[in-house]
Amino acid sequence: MAASAMKRQETIRRHIENMTRPFASSISNGNDGCEEKVERSDTTEDVKREKYRDFLTQANAGSLSVFDDKRLSSLASLISSDSSFFAQKITFGHKHYTFGVKGLKQLVKVLPTSRIAYLDLSNSFLGKEGAFALAKHLPKTKIVTLKLFNTALDNESIETLARILPRTSVSVLDLGWNRIGDSGVAFLAAALPSCPVQDLNLGWNMIKNGGARELSRAFGSFRIRHLILSYNHIGAYGLRDLAEALPSSTVTTLWIGGNRHVKTATRKKYESVSRLCFECP
Repeated sequence: MAASAMKRQETIRRHIENMTRPFASSISNGNDGCEEKVERSDTTEDVKREKYRDFLTQANAGSLSVFDDKRLSSLASLISSDSSFFAQKITFGHKHYTFGVKGLKQLVKVLPTSRIAYLDLSNSFLGKEGAFALAKHLPKTKIVTLKLFNTALDNESIETLARILPRTSVSVLDLGWNRIGDSGVAFLAAALPSCPVQDLNLGWNMIKNGGARELSRAFGSFRIRHLILSYNHIGAYGLRDLAEALPSSTVTTLWIGGNRHVKTATRKKYESVSRLCFECP
């Protein structure tokens, strides 16, 4: 019984010490209750660290969606400063974004220090300025898949990107839904023979017969397997040039559907051409 009573007293003593220690500590340090503020600050730091760990975990899971400048800035800092960052895929998905070119510049600047092989900037306002920034750093990256669908690119933007493509590792290139036009296609056609690009999307780009002719002339010298030219302004002459050049190319599938200038009679004439697809991908 005596042993039990002593054990109970010791438990009570420890409990009292634990209750009074924070108060005694604040008095002895002259903080007069400021310990609570310190504890709250520590809690805030813990929350920040936890959010950072969640962000890192999400990134390293292989895919990270980014939606605004603040998150984009955090991502850029994470890539440049944390050696434990090993995500290989960054995607912007299909949402509406509030970031601008400034945020994009921060991101592309640190890409050469990352392991990122898949970069999807689709539906962001990349534009000329963003394209110039991307072109400056792209040759130093490990990016294999580059998606720039609906990023406000015009022929000048494409000229800039075409110049550096031969020095990159990009094999999948999505340039759909931009404003490339025939002149932009001419820059691409001149660069493609020296590029590793194998899958190319040029759909929805206001390409006409002239652009189709430029591409067909390069068919025999580039490595492209899948080419999308759907929903442009290609007519009978452009279709003829493409169809005649196909046999000497590496292209296994050429999507040409949705070109409203291709009349029914012309389409029927070329429907039997192997590797030419009048449906949309």
